Amino acid sequence: MKYCTKCLIPSTKPNVKFDKNGICFACQNYQEIKNLSKQSINKNSHFNKLFKEIKKQKKIYDVVIPVSGGKDSLYQVYKTKKYTDKILGVCIDFGLRNEIGENNLNIIQTKLNVDVIKFSINHLQIRKLALYSLEKFGDPDLFNHIAIYTIPALIAYKFDIPLILYGENSKVLYGAEKKYKNSKEISKQVLDYDFFKNYVSHSNINLDKILNKLKVGHPEKTFFRYNKKFIKKKIVFFSSFFGWDEPKHYKLALKLGFKHKSSYEGTYRNYINVDEDWNRVHHYLKLLKFGYGRTTDHVCEDIRLGKITREYGKKLIRKYEFKNIGDYYINSIAAFLNISNSRLKKILEKFRNRTLWKKRNNKWILKNSEIFD
Repeated sequence: MKYCTKCLIPSTKPNVKFDKNGICFACQNYQEIKNLSKQSINKNSHFNKLFKEIKKQKKIYDVVIPVSGGKDSLYQVYKTKKYTDKILGVCIDFGLRNEIGENNLNIIQTKLNVDVIKFSINHLQIRKLALYSLEKFGDPDLFNHIAIYTIPALIAYKFDIPLILYGENSKVLYGAEKKYKNSKEISKQVLDYDFFKNYVSHSNINLDKILNKLKVGHPEKTFFRYNKKFIKKKIVFFSSFFGWDEPKHYKLALKLGFKHKSSYEGTYRNYINVDEDWNRVHHYLKLLKFGYGRTTDHVCEDIRLGKITREYGKKLIRKYEFKNIGDYYINSIAAFLNISNSRLKKILEKFRNRTLWKKRNNKWILKNSEIFD
């Protein structure tokens, strides 16, 4: 495995790209963000201009913000309220939301005074899709990721809301695209088919074939397909205007009453992905398949932010990254999928990439990785 020479993103990450000096696009994009903020372009002014234009339309709501109750969505809503009060939060429930997540989601209504629609998809259909995509592709979130975009877009269409505001632009922040768009371009994106195919859907998987095979009918089938009505909706990313600093989001969320666990399995940050249980198995599978997990994501972000060194990042990865998925998540996910714990563990383990892993003293470690040098 090779790693970015600035952070610790590995070459095994899907779609990752490096320049001739071995620096990943994510690190380059972060530098571009910093440079833009130092130039005459004032992104806050551009965000303000965006909402001034939208307000002229005099709609019931100016913007849909997909929310989970996590620290990022709390920060996003809090910040956007400085530009408009006509916000509609949309939370999508995939069946494994927990008590902490519900408490934090409630902050949006009770502390920030924003309307929220909680959209719960039929659990029978979600269960079928999650189990199939887990067993077939090692990704129980495959269809969930699509619905995170389609359902807010459908709600925006029904309520005639002109803008959908998401959090981070993951392709830019995590290194799949090289150029960070300038402030004249970042508000032009619409939810057209190209965006859906390249950003939302998995281009190598025939989603319709799976939906038909599993006999997923209407209305649920609508939530996992592209709709021509989406193109009428503008979509922008909060990170394009204000950057992305999760520790900063966390500090603000705490002041609003945000709650979290005392520790989080698989990383050193205890305030991430606290609203539901799917995320842990998603990142554990990422570790098995590609040799990196949630700790690496956070280490790389903190290296770019100048909070830690690359060498200290390696220590954090060795300490937190390689823990087996715990009984709490096995019990929760197996119960929802209506399968035994042993079957779930067997499914997970079959996705371990043996070309990346070897056993040492009866423990799995990465082969040829500088993390273990």
